[in-house]
Amino acid sequence: MQVDEESWGLVRAFTQKATGVVLEPQRGYLLSSRLEPLARIHGLTVKDFVRAATSPSAPSRFAVALVDAITTHETSFFRDSSFWQTLDSLILPELTRRKVPPLRVWSAACSTGQEPYSLTMLLSERWPSVLAGTTVLATDVSEPTLAKARAGSYNSTEVNRGLGAARLMLHLDAIGNELRVRNHIRSPLSWMHHNLLDPQPYPTGFDLVLCRNVLIYFAETDRQVVLNRLMRSIAPGGFLGLGATEIMKGHSVGGGWYRKGGEP
Repeated sequence: MQVDEESWGLVRAFTQKATGVVLEPQRGYLLSSRLEPLARIHGLTVKDFVRAATSPSAPSRFAVALVDAITTHETSFFRDSSFWQTLDSLILPELTRRKVPPLRVWSAACSTGQEPYSLTMLLSERWPSVLAGTTVLATDVSEPTLAKARAGSYNSTEVNRGLGAARLMLHLDAIGNELRVRNHIRSPLSWMHHNLLDPQPYPTGFDLVLCRNVLIYFAETDRQVVLNRLMRSIAPGGFLGLGATEIMKGHSVGGGWYRKGGEP
């Protein structure tokens, strides 16, 4: 397939500036696979849609649609089991030893919501006394993705990626062709649009911050800026959870978890 290099260059520059995500040059096929159907909805060619969406005067709905279409929303319930095992066996015992729950948690770049729901499911099953009163802020840069997360409804394929039959019966209800997360899992969560590259101060005072499998797509300079800001958002003695391939110097306690120094 011949790629329109001018359009792909505009998309890459716009996406990095808007979200921090660096798109590889060879992924120009996304113009066809992801943007062509979107452009058709608006009665435009891909080239015209890209120009419209990346223009400084673009309608916000075009820019939002471009970001949502071109960025990756790959996620699943309880993704990377060792991460959750470390949370259960090491992180939560350490936190509860040093401070009285409830906890404050931030799930950054939460995509379609499986990560924050996995967290509240784990707390419900293993740490119900911690869940009581705990608040979980879940954020993402994509408004449409955040809307799906907030709804808490998933198809059978999405649910079967990470949830066994026992958890499905405990935490989800069948609503038509979808499976919806129950209120006891949903109620601790609040949802907010947030861009990790936004110059505004990050929210602060969290005992746990999860930001997994997104920084691998950032340029190194942006990655370090975000990591430093995430650590500042954590209360002394709190923990940052990253993806398996997102390595941070120092502070490691294993299993993708990093501790901020000091005591609460």
